[in-house]
Amino acid sequence: MFIALLLAALAAIGISRVQPPRVPGAEKRTVTRVTFDNAYPTGGEVVTPEDLGLARVVFAQAEVVHGSESAVLRVANADYNVANEKLMLLDNATGKEVENGKDMSKVVVQVVAWGS
Repeated sequence: MFIALLLAALAAIGISRVQPPRVPGAEKRTVTRVTFDNAYPTGGEVVTPEDLGLARVVFAQAEVVHGSESAVLRVANADYNVANEKLMLLDNATGKEVENGKDMSKVVVQVVAWGS
């Protein structure tokens, strides 16, 4: 009985490999902190590979290290879009992107980027 329940629980997840296993070779990794300004733009702030110390970004992971001190807006998540070269902030209360023009000057995001 226990094994049947365990197998049923395991069958509920889906796994999709995004990239095949590879040796990174000459790939570089950088760690960069980005401080936002007082007027957040819809779609995110432009952060180019050059800003991150690379010519091309293959993958990036973003993490908020300092958030907004606002009682209304709590930034807890950040996402770097490699294709659009934009760093987007998400409002923890709503799960949606921060509104256009909001003051995010106290928000600092650390971006770990891999590329060449």
